[in-house]
Amino acid sequence: HTGHIWALLVRFLIAIPILLLCYALTYQAYFRIRLQLLVSATIYVAGMGLAWIAIFYQDSQNGLYLTGTLLPIFWAFLYSGLRFIQAVKVSLALILSYNILFYLVDNLSQAIFISFNFFLITSTLIGILGGYTIERYYRRDFVNRRIINTERLKNEQLLLNILPKNIVNELKQHPGTIAKDYEQITVLFSDLVEFSKLSLNHSAYQVVTILNEIFSLFDWLTDEYGLEKIKTIGDAYMVTN
Repeated sequence: HTGHIWALLVRFLIAIPILLLCYALTYQAYFRIRLQLLVSATIYVAGMGLAWIAIFYQDSQNGLYLTGTLLPIFWAFLYSGLRFIQAVKVSLALILSYNILFYLVDNLSQAIFISFNFFLITSTLIGILGGYTIERYYRRDFVNRRIINTERLKNEQLLLNILPKNIVNELKQHPGTIAKDYEQITVLFSDLVEFSKLSLNHSAYQVVTILNEIFSLFDWLTDEYGLEKIKTIGDAYMVTN
């Protein structure tokens, strides 16, 4: 009876606070960089601690203690934040260590030893299937979010080529019809003289280069004087204040 009380005290006054502290430390920058290694070490130490508690209090024949040693394996796959391969490595290391520890230190009966390994291997297989499924969905979700963000940036760039930046920002925040009244406004609409003749006498590359130089200068002047470019069409440039 005293052994059971000490086992509970060790778990609730030492083991659980240490695990909670380790979990809290994972939010620190130092630990995030080394998260995989430190979490793996924490899970392995927790698993071996559970095994030693069972052996120390000579209660490893009790199925409850042996079942408790499965918890770190589920933890590794389902909630630890370990990558799938790293979780598999930790679980296999625990299985091997459990077998060595209980075989060399404890005197488990052959029936219990076989039964224990059956649950160990079964739990690991379940963890592998669950961990693989979770990581696959995480990866798929990550790729989908990247695709969505890329398309969103493309759409925003397309809108910026058509509409003023402040209008684009307003559309993003309040989708719908945008209409504003201005008592007074100035609009500049510039057009290159004899652009058709220029296009006939120059290659496409030369024409685009000329337009790019002119429009780049216009863009600089627009920003310099706080104006708003409305659009460019061919050789035409439209700007307003």
